[in-house]
Amino acid sequence: MTAQLAQFSQLQQMEKLNASFGKMLESVQRSYASSLIGKEVSFRTAAADGSNEIGTGDVEQVTIGDEGQIILTVDDQRVDLANVLVIRD
Repeated sequence: MTAQLAQFSQLQQMEKLNASFGKMLESVQRSYASSLIGKEVSFRTAAADGSNEIGTGDVEQVTIGDEGQIILTVDDQRVDLANVLVIRD
């Protein structure tokens, strides 16, 4: 019984640590994304026919999407940070 309680306590501590790491990662990603404002980026985007295209433009704004994803506004287009391919000063 004591061993089970110890394992449960360790599991709780690991879950708290995991949550803390998740929050720290979100903070680092947001800070990184905000550093992109004013920089030129190239990104993947979908063409009208469904094929992939490469877009390029200057990052104007950074927002957080409904599902927590980081969205860049690049020349009036919404671009998911995960779709950025190249960053230039």
